[in-house]
Amino acid sequence: MAPGRITRVSPTPGHDGLPRRALEGWTGRDEVRGRIPFDELPHLFNPDSGYVSHANAGGIPG
Repeated sequence: MAPGRITRVSPTPGHDGLPRRALEGWTGRDEVRGRIPFDELPHLFNPDSGYVSHANAGGIPG
């Protein structure tokens, strides 16, 4: 799995700067202010538990 290029937008009331909702691009209020660098994206390498779990995709058949 590879992370995408996640954008940063200007924080506005009720909005923390992450694109979780439709943005009002026509107002200029929610302009993109760059991208989140790869090393700041969520990641996990060789966890002590020995496995990684997620809840946003189907499992591998078989």
